[in-house]
Amino acid sequence: MSEFKRKAHTYHGFHHRSFAVLEIFILWKRITAD
Repeated sequence: MSEFKRKAHTYHGFHHRSFAVLEIFILWKRITAD
């Protein structure tokens, strides 16, 4: 059970981090497009 929780937490952290990177990338593209 703890193994599953650890893997789920790691996946959640990775997903959240990649979403933040994607958001920053879109914002950067919008700024440079002007």
